[in-house]
Amino acid sequence: MNPLGDDLWDDEPGTPAAPKPAPASPAPPVPTVEGTRGRPTGYRFVMDLDVTELDDRGRPGPQWVCRSQELSRSHVVIVSRRMVYPGRTLVLAVHKVDDTPTILCGCVITCEYAEEGLCRIDIDLRPVPKTESLDRWVRSQTAA
Repeated sequence: MNPLGDDLWDDEPGTPAAPKPAPASPAPPVPTVEGTRGRPTGYRFVMDLDVTELDDRGRPGPQWVCRSQELSRSHVVIVSRRMVYPGRTLVLAVHKVDDTPTILCGCVITCEYAEEGLCRIDIDLRPVPKTESLDRWVRSQTAA
C-alpha cells in the first residue's frame, strides 16, 4: 500500500488494472465562417469605415480607413491593413450615403491574418463611452 495515496502507481502487483473510460463521442461540428471559430455569424455588411483605437484614458488615436464584412446585433467584423491587439477598444464611424455617420464602439476579440496583407478583426459591440475627446472625434466625422 502506498502511504502517499493510490494515485502514484497505475496498478499494484496482484490487482487487476482499472477499466479505462470509454472515449467521449465527438461533438457535432459547429457551422462556422472561416476565422470565426464558433462565434455566431452575422449578415453580410460591406461599408467603408473610419476607425480609431482608444488609449487607456479613452482618447482616440490616429484614424485609419477599413471595410466592414459582417454585422450582427452583438458584433462586427472588419478587414484592415492595420493589426489590432485583442482586448483593445475601437470606435468605428460607418459612413452612409448622404447622411451622418453611425458611431459604433467595441472590444477586439480576434485579429488574424486574412489575405493579401489584410487582417480580419472581430469586434464585440459595446456602448459608446461618453468622453469629451471622443465627442470631438465624432463631431469631426460628422463635419467631414
